[in-house]
Amino acid sequence: YVVSGTPEVELHRIVERRRLGGYFRAVFGSPRGKAELLAGIAAAEAMEAARLLMVGDATTDYAGANGAGTAFVGRVADCQIDPFPPGTVTIPDLRALPALV
Repeated sequence: YVVSGTPEVELHRIVERRRLGGYFRAVFGSPRGKAELLAGIAAAEAMEAARLLMVGDATTDYAGANGAGTAFVGRVADCQIDPFPPGTVTIPDLRALPALV
């Protein structure tokens, strides 16, 4: 799934143009909030929100995950300042994700 603050219509165009649609079950954007979208994904998958993992690079991603009760991992590139609260698990890129599972 993709959950983004980008307007949903625009996000669908971006995903389509880059031919990425086959990698995701669904793509969701604004105006709905991230917590609402994550809760909807959990419901659609018939699972507890706590079993979902949101990977994000912005504090709005972190807040959305917390609001929905989902786990969160921040993506912070080596050259970036970590914007997340102390103790937040972060990775430099998605290649590091399997090490957390």
